[in-house]
Amino acid sequence: MKKGLGNFAKGFFAPFWGLGYMLRHPGTLKFALPPVPIVLGLMIVMVMMVFDHSGSVMAWMWDAPAGDAWYVTYLLVPLWHFLKFVLMLVLFVLGSVLITLLSLPLAGPFMEMLSEKVEAIETGFEAPFKLSLAMRNMVISLMHVLLFASMGLTVTLTGFAMGFIPILGQVAALTVSFTAVPMMLAFTPMDYPMTLRLWPFADKMRFVWRNKALFYGFALATYLFLYIPILNLILLPACVVAATRFIIEQESDGRLTQRDRRKELLVRLDEKKAQKVARKAARKEARKAAKEARKAAKDPAADLLSDLDTEQVAGAAEAIEAVETPEAVEETATV
Repeated sequence: MKKGLGNFAKGFFAPFWGLGYMLRHPGTLKFALPPVPIVLGLMIVMVMMVFDHSGSVMAWMWDAPAGDAWYVTYLLVPLWHFLKFVLMLVLFVLGSVLITLLSLPLAGPFMEMLSEKVEAIETGFEAPFKLSLAMRNMVISLMHVLLFASMGLTVTLTGFAMGFIPILGQVAALTVSFTAVPMMLAFTPMDYPMTLRLWPFADKMRFVWRNKALFYGFALATYLFLYIPILNLILLPACVVAATRFIIEQESDGRLTQRDRRKELLVRLDEKKAQKVARKAARKEARKAAKEARKAAKDPAADLLSDLDTEQVAGAAEAIEAVETPEAVEETATV
């Protein structure tokens, strides 16, 4: 119990640690700041849409109570306004989830580079950039986040439907709002360092389950971070830094059962690259040998020399050298 509370507190304060980490290492800011204008623009649009359309959505589900009866004035009207507030809260939360999902394709490459930068600072490991691998990671990350979000949205909509049940249903809706939705939001920043290690979805779920206290504290802080102006703009980068730290710590302590498939893939890619270079060099040597063979075939002198064995070539060279010596010249003059 004590360990669980400690992990919960560690997860809850992790985004603030991530924010401090970026301030202590300014080199990370060049990856953290570009997504901020994207998130800001999407949040402004989302807030405007919630305030403009929440009333019409509520009226579509339940018209505002009218009448002078006591139960209308003191029961139905307050209940209607309370449910409208719950609806706005749910729409705002769902809009925040949608913003997170919409920002993934644009912020994803920056967040992956931010996670790699933190890993390079903490461990010294710098993975070489490969465009094909980066594109693959972005697609896989988006698919896994959407899969996790669909699970969370199913639970959220179920809780929202239960909210129309008096008293108990409203308690259930608020409970879901503070459990499933935060976990759905927190999975996104946690997914970047996990995807960099090429973990399948099952491995990601096992990591979340084995660190559920840590993950829920992290999720609750992520959820509450959304309601703090200015700070919510840097929510994603700070949480990515904190999530990367979680995984690095467990890797260094040997507690992590999932292996880093990225390093294995890089080894295989290097081996393929070396084989490709070797094949290229072999083809180059073969072309060079073929070129020399064709050149020799066109040269009669080369054909003649190719027919002579080593002793004949050596004897011819000695004869030529003997003819050119001074003694041979004098002997020829005497004759």
